[in-house]
Amino acid sequence: MKKIVTILFLLFAVNVWNVQAQTTLAAGQLVVLGFNMDDPDQVSFMPLVDIAAGTVIKFTDNGWTSAGAFRTAEGIITYTAPSAVTAGTIITFTNPVASPFTSSGSFLFSASGDQLLVYQGAEATPTFLFAINNEGSAWQADATNANTSAIPTGLTNGTNAVALPELDNYIYTGPTGNVTQILENVTDPANWTGSETVYQTMPTTSPLPIELADFTAQTSNGDVTLNWQTISEINSDVFEVQHLAGGEWVTVATVQAAGASTDVRSYTQAVKGLQVGTHYFRLKSVDKDGGVKYSKQIAVAVEVPGTFVMNPAYPNPFNPQTTLTFAVAKKQAVTMTLFNALGQQISVLYQGSPEANTLQTVQLNGSTLQSGAYFVRLTGENFSGMQKVMLVK
Repeated sequence: MKKIVTILFLLFAVNVWNVQAQTTLAAGQLVVLGFNMDDPDQVSFMPLVDIAAGTVIKFTDNGWTSAGAFRTAEGIITYTAPSAVTAGTIITFTNPVASPFTSSGSFLFSASGDQLLVYQGAEATPTFLFAINNEGSAWQADATNANTSAIPTGLTNGTNAVALPELDNYIYTGPTGNVTQILENVTDPANWTGSETVYQTMPTTSPLPIELADFTAQTSNGDVTLNWQTISEINSDVFEVQHLAGGEWVTVATVQAAGASTDVRSYTQAVKGLQVGTHYFRLKSVDKDGGVKYSKQIAVAVEVPGTFVMNPAYPNPFNPQTTLTFAVAKKQAVTMTLFNALGQQISVLYQGSPEANTLQTVQLNGSTLQSGAYFVRLTGENFSGMQKVMLVK
């Protein structure tokens, strides 16, 4: 007797755990992205929130009556999540179904308009999540036959339900966006593409992409630290940090993405050794299926650390020309002079009053000079700097 009681207790405990493990969804936390009513029946749907393993969701072509009950005689397909499902995951079933789907009754879309109602709970007291009607651009007042349905209790057309013109096969072809935008777009008939005769290919790429919350930059001593946050990520693979150089976007770093997340994720990446001036950055997000999206570009001002910067000549050694660059922390009179190895002044390469934190470029042409070592001196109001250059002919 004691063993029987123990077994019953364990069965009860397991059952309670399974119930608690399920995710109870609310209206609009799941959307349908496509269906084919031509044989074989097919439906594609996507949760807009994470759902736990064991979560049960039901799909029926039974209409909803004006009395607030299902019109029976049609069928129900039940989905039981075999594992945790991340928001934005597309799930498709084709009738006849196989695990993790089961079927009861006669689930069979009509050839001339029908409805698809998605819900949780018992049939007598369902909680509706989403619904589609394609019997003629509007929900009917009552479910008087297999082709008609009143809008289910708790749902609003254009908010968490959609009525489409009478075509057998439809897919959502609207824009991507965040959770709120996706729900708004999916419930707009203008964002659906349908056909009476052409069987539609169900979507495989989630319209719920990386949602970037913030993208900023900080500078310190010629280095830039880029920071960004995502609110959600679906199927994300990597972020490429791109820098605008010479009129082209160049990837300077690659950062691994979360892959799938509905939590806020923070990322950071340092870019070192930048010259003084304004630099532009953007993020290139790459999905695991190869899809690419770009962030806005941000401008970052790299300022002179200290009083001045005199960058190494390039190339060096040179023949016959090399490039010199410099910048000053404040506007002032500046002179750049060329000397030979004996300390004799050869020429003045630059003389002027450059703006603060603006990179200046000076060309040194040695076509009339002999091979050998030369020295370039940069002087300002309160600084002086020098570097050696080699002319090799």
